[in-house]
Amino acid sequence: MHLPNRRITIASLAVLSLVFVSCNDGEPTPVQPSEHQYLTQEIPPCTPVPGSSVDPCDPDPPRIELCIECFMDLGDEPAGVHEAFVGDSPTPFWTPHMVLRGTYLPDTFRCTSDEPFRPPVHLRDEFGDPADYPVTIKCYIDVRANSYIVGTGPPALTMLVFYWHYGSEEYVEETRLQLEEDEDAMDAFSGREHIMFLAPPIDLSSLAWWSLGHWDVQRQVDDTVVAVHPARDHWRRRKPDDYLTYRSVLEMELPAFTQAVTEAHEARMTEYEGRIGADASLPMLVTDASQLRQYFTEVGAYAPGVPTPAPPPPPSSTGASTHP
Repeated sequence: MHLPNRRITIASLAVLSLVFVSCNDGEPTPVQPSEHQYLTQEIPPCTPVPGSSVDPCDPDPPRIELCIECFMDLGDEPAGVHEAFVGDSPTPFWTPHMVLRGTYLPDTFRCTSDEPFRPPVHLRDEFGDPADYPVTIKCYIDVRANSYIVGTGPPALTMLVFYWHYGSEEYVEETRLQLEEDEDAMDAFSGREHIMFLAPPIDLSSLAWWSLGHWDVQRQVDDTVVAVHPARDHWRRRKPDDYLTYRSVLEMELPAFTQAVTEAHEARMTEYEGRIGADASLPMLVTDASQLRQYFTEVGAYAPGVPTPAPPPPPSSTGASTHP
């Protein structure tokens, strides 16, 4: 299946890299994590990041309409957590490996361009000939890891929040304009807390984790903290009666959400024998962020004669974004 001019935004997909952000004479620099760099103590929900005045769990955050088309057909009932792991016909590149609760760090949004598009072997049928996509643009933001709900990993990551590859230069200006819109959205995300579903990327040109989507973390009027379904606002506006019916699915208290995610993960581990899908030729799931390089090796990223995957760039020292 060819997917020319494919746009993937932060409402549906994103990438998390294995790059830390540290300081070197005031300049942020990427640092490869070692086997000892793991989150050892969870950060309680709704804890602001240092230096940010944003309430991570504001129950009335700015509305960000990035992927309205994703929810045009709401269906008879909202898809729950289980469907994210073991849907009726799971497509390999939509399979989450880990689940992270994290907070976006301010002033860390940045972009790269002109990277080659290199899908792994098991996704070649999905994307066709990589030569059809000569231009790739990626934008990143840094995240503080608060808790790994599924899996384990480092205390900080760099997330790819905008990804576009296309087959013609005529779309460059359109992409630049879209980047400006997405930058405004990321400004609204800075300091916010989300639950992110992570997977290895569909593009082997950069060594990174990919977030297939997120649930917002919000504090209700009685101080209960809930995980908010990505389509909650659409149900609340367009089907208010059904919203009330399915509110326990659209707004899940964190312990219930954690239990549902854990059960769904364990069910698919049993059903697929630890792989990302039913086909025995598919790669194994990765639930340790430090093992992403081994996954890349398994799917052909370090084959002879191919470019070595690169880490995402560090944030600008000024905190300003950079456009391709």
